[in-house]
Amino acid sequence: MITLNVFFNVDSNRVNDFLELLTDMVEKSSAEDGNSYYHLLHDQTQTNRYTLIEHWDSQESLNNHQKTDHWKHFDKTVSNYLTTDTYEEHHYQEID
Repeated sequence: MITLNVFFNVDSNRVNDFLELLTDMVEKSSAEDGNSYYHLLHDQTQTNRYTLIEHWDSQESLNNHQKTDHWKHFDKTVSNYLTTDTYEEHHYQEID
């Protein structure tokens, strides 16, 4: 299993737009083959900090996800809502 933790620092003036984009991503990505968990979380200690946690069955499933129209749209537009140039993404693989 591949796990991604993706961290976003969201511009306080763009939170609603960000949440609209991510709500769409969560809905569509959760329905993809090879995905077992896809959720957006709000940091309880940092008001404008969000984390997306994803679980993919394989690297191939994740690669296919990154070819979808909704992922491409997300990747092109999400930076418009952030206080930084990009988001922070960490990839993990389960130890057997």
